[in-house]
Amino acid sequence: MQKTTQKPTRKSFGVTVYCRQQKIRRDGRAPVEVTVSVNGEKAMFQLTEAWVPSEFAKMRGSGRQNDVRRLCSEVTSKMASLHEKYPNAPAKTLKQYYLSGPPSSIGHGPTVSILCHSYLENVKKHSPSYDKYRVTFDRFCEWFGHNYASDVSSGDVFFFLDELRRSGLAEGTRRNYYKRLKSLFNYGFEKRAVTIHPFSGLKMTFKDPDPVYLTKEELDAMKKVDVPPYLARVRELFLFLCGTGIEWSDLEGLCPEDVQEQDGLRFIQKRRVKTGEPYRAYLIGDAPAIWDKYRGVLPLISNQKENKYIKRVVELAGVPKKVTTLTARHSYATALLSGSFGPPVSIDALKRVLGHAKMDQSLRYATLLDKSLDKAFEGYKQ
Repeated sequence: MQKTTQKPTRKSFGVTVYCRQQKIRRDGRAPVEVTVSVNGEKAMFQLTEAWVPSEFAKMRGSGRQNDVRRLCSEVTSKMASLHEKYPNAPAKTLKQYYLSGPPSSIGHGPTVSILCHSYLENVKKHSPSYDKYRVTFDRFCEWFGHNYASDVSSGDVFFFLDELRRSGLAEGTRRNYYKRLKSLFNYGFEKRAVTIHPFSGLKMTFKDPDPVYLTKEELDAMKKVDVPPYLARVRELFLFLCGTGIEWSDLEGLCPEDVQEQDGLRFIQKRRVKTGEPYRAYLIGDAPAIWDKYRGVLPLISNQKENKYIKRVVELAGVPKKVTTLTARHSYATALLSGSFGPPVSIDALKRVLGHAKMDQSLRYATLLDKSLDKAFEGYKQ
């Protein structure tokens, strides 16, 4: 068998100092600008010096030593020194180090990158959300990875989250980034790797989007549509989630003996994988029949595939909603509160069934029902 060798990634570094005619001021001068490039990524910034662009170009191209050539040499030399000291730092980080100075190496503890790596090793052992933490930290390290963890300020965190907003990241995703970064610095503070907690004086509010749920009529439409056998199994998994309200991570750990029965009611009593909170989820709707059909051994696939295939079922059923496995949990909660499958339950009972740590999480579903009620009575407006 012929071996294939992967070509090494080409590494590049460059510094350009220039003075643009387009930036000319009223006094005829323009600010001196610098562009630093690392492996194809660029960062630009202005210096305090200003020159007449034509004079700057003439003096820079001169063969004799002058103020412009001396300035260009100093900037290039300092940038090259920073790049040599921090070879893995991106262009944005080198720019920051040039303008405000590199972090001190005395008594600052680990860098952000090292702290993230240590925390990820801890998360990997206890949380199924390891990949989500890794994605968050990788993105944060693009900006501050080479900074010492103790040097990160609340302003840095705010700037990072604001950049995510500018890039078009959803509000809920930004909130999750905020929570994961806060847990990172909580960990660093407990380990005494961080002396000043950047989240101690930081207050940010995020608007939670309304949970997407399916009504009984929409679920009936999904059940009636003809689908291939593999989509039928996907649909059954989704309907089982709709009839239990558990999350996918909890579904993956279910065993035949986890479903108990008492006074004619079947339920699952465990702790949530995600939070460790206890819950007691009752099997309603189609869930008991699906559980019996597979004798407690459901035909599981990955969460990603379930989300991908259930979208096809929803499209075939003509349901105009963006559906994921989490939609099933929302559907279960609203069904219990509205009484779609029997007498409506109280908010306190819903909290215990879903395994919510706080009552606010359960009250979101009550707000949904209020909005549905308002919509139903729109025709009665005077």
